[in-house]
Amino acid sequence: MFPGSRYELVRGEMELLPGVRLVATPGHTPGHQSMLVDGAEGRTAIVGQAVYTRAEWVGSDDPGDSGYTSAWDREAYRQSVQVLRHFRPDTVLFSHDRSTQKVKEWDPDAAPNRAAFPSWRDRQK
Repeated sequence: MFPGSRYELVRGEMELLPGVRLVATPGHTPGHQSMLVDGAEGRTAIVGQAVYTRAEWVGSDDPGDSGYTSAWDREAYRQSVQVLRHFRPDTVLFSHDRSTQKVKEWDPDAAPNRAAFPSWRDRQK
C-alpha cells in the first residue's frame, strides 16, 4: 500500500475511470480479470492469463500456445476469450507472450467500427 491508496473488491465489470474498465475473465482462475483501456490510438486489452499468447488470440489451440488445457474451468476460459474478442480491441497485451497483438496486423476487418460498436455505457442501457 502507499499513502492515499484505496483497495476495493470488484466482481464482474466495472468502469474504474472514464475509458478504463475491468472485465471478469474467469477460467484460468476463478477471479481473473482483464482490463480494457480506450485511448487516443484505440482500445487496448490487457488480458493477463485470459489469453496466453498472440497465437492463441488468432485461433491456435495448441497446448504450447493456449492456456485452455490447464485452465481451472475450461468452459469459462473459452467464454472469457470470446468476451474479450467481443470488445474488438485494437491492441492486445498478453502475460505469456512478449509480442503485442496489433489487431490490424492480422485482420483489418476486426478493427472496431466505433459507430457500429456500442460503448460500455450504451451496452448497460
